[in-house]
Amino acid sequence: LRAAFFVSEEKNSHLVDAQCYYFCYPESYKGNSMRVVLVSMQNTLLSEAVARSLAEAGEFRVKQVLPGKTGDIFSLCRAAQADILLMEVSRIAAYTLENRLTLIGRVRAALPECKFVLLCDENSDAELAQQVKCARQDRLIDAFLYASVTPAYLTAALDAL
Repeated sequence: LRAAFFVSEEKNSHLVDAQCYYFCYPESYKGNSMRVVLVSMQNTLLSEAVARSLAEAGEFRVKQVLPGKTGDIFSLCRAAQADILLMEVSRIAAYTLENRLTLIGRVRAALPECKFVLLCDENSDAELAQQVKCARQDRLIDAFLYASVTPAYLTAALDAL
């Protein structure tokens, strides 16, 4: 099985589209049945690594929200009909837990089938990690992940949603 990874960025767009196309075994390419994952992270390198890992799994069509464009997430979710919204949480204003939960409420009202996953760094901010864990216990989100998880675990966790 051979795979090629392509990233395209449309001009004047805040969305990066990452897909993995499979060659030699057409049945591996799932076409329209692939689930759409919208990824919003403050760190571009982390966002690209997550997008690549998910796209290479062949189960997801990944769209990245460019850092600093968090205000566009709601409209991008609706336009892409996102199945999963994966967002990083930190202490930076646009990425706070409060702001993310507010956004989740808006997206949930528009896309009730969408799943919500928050990613946080448990090593640099244990208090925030605990708050994210409580958000899951309160069923405000569908899952949470620590930034230290392996790409394989992240992919499996999203696939299980």
